[in-house]
Parts: sequence; structure tokens; C-alpha cells
Amino acid sequence: MYNTKFKVKYNDIEKELLSQEDLVKQYNYTSQDIMDICNKLYRDEFLSVFGLEYFENDKINEMITIVYDKMMTNMEFKQIIDDILQFCCKEPFLNINMPLKKEKEEEEEIKKQIIVTTLFSQHLFYITHKCICQQIEWGTIDKCLLTELKTHSIDIYKNQFV
Repeated sequence: MYNTKFKVKYNDIEKELLSQEDLVKQYNYTSQDIMDICNKLYRDEFLSVFGLEYFENDKINEMITIVYDKMMTNMEFKQIIDDILQFCCKEPFLNINMPLKKEKEEEEEIKKQIIVTTLFSQHLFYITHKCICQQIEWGTIDKCLLTELKTHSIDIYKNQFV
């Protein structure tokens, strides 16, 4: 289902290539070229951890839901999701006007879904993948890794509203 043995490398490769100015000059690459290549690599690696050859929205959503449910058994990870949700509620994160209690619950669920989707975005997937692997294989996640995930997650939302 989720390949915890797969090594996600797109982020490290992007950082490495962008830091090597000689390589960029030698091959006449632009920063945009490198980011485009690494974006493709991210998509390929994302599909690989789910054992897919191409994007199938229903299948991906189903698999993410299964992984999310496993991740939410980790109380520290769950707290990070709750913290991000609290942060987002204080910001003009998602302007949905639903006054009734049931509709408020639906609004919270929509916000959680957006947060989970963000965890699998190119900006966070390299960290999220490590968290998932540790949770599935060891039943726990390193605290430093959780801190990194929280920091990078909140930074993404902060940058959206600056």
C-alpha cells in the first residue's frame, strides 16, 4: 500500500543542484529548469510510494485517507494537525460562512482535508514521507522530525497571508 522503503530524494536533489553554480553554468541550466526537473521527480516519487504509475484521484485520495488514519493514531502528529488547524482558524485561511453546528463541523473537516493535502504537497512531502515511514515501521515519530514538520507547515500558511 504505502512503500516505506522508497527513498524520497527530490528535495535534496533540488537543493544540491541549485547550490552548484558551476554545474548550472556548465550545462546552461536555469534555476527554473532545475525546479521543473525536481517537480517532475516529486510527482514520480509521490506516485512511487503509493505504487501507482499515473495519477488516479480516487485511488490517491483513498490511499491518503488510509495513511492519514494511521498517522492520526500518533498523538504528537495529531497535535500538530490540531495546532495547524488552530493557526489557520486565526488567519483568513478559508472563508466559509457556515453558522450551524453541523456546518461548522463540515468547515473544520474541509480545513483538515486542506491541511492533509498540504502535507503531501511538494513543499512538505519529503518531511511527511519520513514521518509516515517512521509511524508505519516503528509506531512512533522522532520529535525533531515532528518539529520540522510543524515549523515548515505553519510557515507555508504564514507565507500565504503575508
